[in-house]
Amino acid sequence: MSNGFETPLQIPLRFDKRLALINHVVHLATGILLGFIQAPIWLLILILVGLVASHRHCAMVHVRRTHPAAIVVLALETDGSWTLYRRRAQTLRYVRLKTYFLCPGWIIAHYALKSRRGWSVILTRETTDPAIFRRLKMHLRG
Repeated sequence: MSNGFETPLQIPLRFDKRLALINHVVHLATGILLGFIQAPIWLLILILVGLVASHRHCAMVHVRRTHPAAIVVLALETDGSWTLYRRRAQTLRYVRLKTYFLCPGWIIAHYALKSRRGWSVILTRETTDPAIFRRLKMHLRG
């Protein structure tokens, strides 16, 4: 008899308005805080340029998932490894879940290959189907 929590587990990711709003607010608040820093103007401009680049990168990779290397589908395989499907870049197979952070409406997961840098994925209840989100949380807690 099936309990609905077996692998493989396919997790398609989509746009989340709340995640976009949080991205905007956090970057805007950081930009406003720059006005209170006593530093040379050239340094503040440099930090502001970096902040704008960070906002754009976060929006393309984690929120809208339009960047070619953005992860659009996660797959938990039967052997316990993960496969990360990216928009228009190489699919990453046999990836391991390095660390994760769970809270009621969020999962932040960091995946890594043996010899390469890692990839982070931000999941909310709205980025995927709620049933799949619950299954993933149960798997991670288990």
